[in-house]
Amino acid sequence: MGEHEIESVRRMVVFLLALGALRLAWAFTPSAPPLLAGAPVVGDSLLDATTAALDERTRRTRPLEAGERIDLNGAGEEELDRLPRVGPALARAIVAERERGGPFTGMEDLTRVRGIGAATAERLAPLLEIQGGPAPTAGSRPPVPPDPVLSLGGATPEDLQRLPGVGPALAARIVEVRARRGGFERVEDLLEVPGIGPVTLERLRGRVRVP
Repeated sequence: MGEHEIESVRRMVVFLLALGALRLAWAFTPSAPPLLAGAPVVGDSLLDATTAALDERTRRTRPLEAGERIDLNGAGEEELDRLPRVGPALARAIVAERERGGPFTGMEDLTRVRGIGAATAERLAPLLEIQGGPAPTAGSRPPVPPDPVLSLGGATPEDLQRLPGVGPALAARIVEVRARRGGFERVEDLLEVPGIGPVTLERLRGRVRVP
């Protein structure tokens, strides 16, 4: 986290505390007029929005733990933003290129992203993993073994990670969406999973079935 990011978080925290103090003072002021029933509470809306923004900023700036790797094919924009010297714009570009051109199969594929060259891909390689396996060097391309057609109804996260472009994070989201909606009715329902777009869906066709 850079000095500018730390200062932004500090200012947001100060603003949040000041807003809370102001609302508390207003509530205990005898002469303060009561709020009309059903009237929108601007302070509450602003507080909620500020809290949400602060939570997102905290997630984006949380440094990687020792040995932690980000799943290049399953991570969302917020997770990718945690990588050193990868800001929101570049994180968005990585996700957009993944959706446009399909999952990354090796570290060299990162150079498909505008703004990432060979040197940057090499620097990020030790912090990334692809298809559930670590990718410590640029140029490495983990083999994709031939998989039988997988049932989305009973597949475990480990089963799902055998699919092309599906790492631990994306597998967990597939299971979460499946549980929330009570199962998948058709393969196209995978589009409800964050991180799966039309390109990824087409790559999975023929490898998965319902149920």
